[in-house]
Amino acid sequence: MSKKTFGKYAALAIGSICLIAVLVTLLLSSTAKSSKKKTEGGVVSEEWQAPAPMNILIVGNDRAAHLSDVLMLLRVDFAQNRAFVLQIPRDTYAAFTDGSHRKMNAAVRQLGGEEKLCEFLSASFGISVDRYVSLDLDLLSRVVDAIGGVEVDIPEAMDYEDPAQGLSIHLPAGKQILDGESAEHFVRYRAGYVRGDLGRMDAQKIFLSAFLKRCRDSMDILTATQMATLLLPELKTNLSVSETVRLCEAFFSVKEESIEMLTLPGEDAVAEKSGAWYYVVSAPAANEVLARYFGASEHAFDPEGLFRNERYDSFCRIYDEYRAYEVYSAESVENGGVEIEKTGTGY
Repeated sequence: MSKKTFGKYAALAIGSICLIAVLVTLLLSSTAKSSKKKTEGGVVSEEWQAPAPMNILIVGNDRAAHLSDVLMLLRVDFAQNRAFVLQIPRDTYAAFTDGSHRKMNAAVRQLGGEEKLCEFLSASFGISVDRYVSLDLDLLSRVVDAIGGVEVDIPEAMDYEDPAQGLSIHLPAGKQILDGESAEHFVRYRAGYVRGDLGRMDAQKIFLSAFLKRCRDSMDILTATQMATLLLPELKTNLSVSETVRLCEAFFSVKEESIEMLTLPGEDAVAEKSGAWYYVVSAPAANEVLARYFGASEHAFDPEGLFRNERYDSFCRIYDEYRAYEVYSAESVENGGVEIEKTGTGY
């Protein structure tokens, strides 16, 4: 099956996971800024100071429809040697426009670019989004194949056919090494998940954890630096080459338990007038997540109420009530810690 006929969502979801994996492995560490300081004897020594935490917006774009079908925030806390990945569902409701399309996947297009989306998220989440990366759609297969594949334990067989999209997914159950094409299939698959895209996002956590492990096992500092340098020209980003190379020096100090992943808390809802499905954020839970993991002040989320749709009681109820959420470390995911509710129907 050619990339042209593969369909639009596979490369988006996969490219984002690929990029986050690379960024986490490059950025997470005891990275420090060095400043020279003279001792009493006049000898110059190195004094290490951890940089301030960095929040990076990850955007996976659909070039055909000009939508951002993958949105994630990566926070790197250099002082604590930790990282957090927050997945933002593409159907998340937000009144960032006066138009009718108020799903977050249209935010880049309607706000006028990634920098504007960073500004919107900074104001809405009460944090500073320091960097952004907007994806080319063709990264995953090349990177996965370049590192010799990624080992994933698939809990049950994945089978799905869609001739209209040229889509044919057939992955057997069990532990196996996925090449680039198989990795695309694994991350794209959603036919067997009760919650569709949310189930697929949990599957992406599984792939991300396996990808990180493979990167650590297969790359040295020189290889990591070379890969990062090669990837940067294919991305729209304000991460500089020198910044990336400098961060590569800390590549190997990352630990699996220090990388934590979660989905922005909320629940699906349907707009009664249009029949369109949305994902509505739970404000109390979002406040908790942003304060606990992303450095926001208490009750910083959504000061203008842009994520609350007053037209529908069901939207308001979800927004106002606390919704539980799961936090997964890369270590727990690798050990089978993500359970995805499955069904045999729907794509």
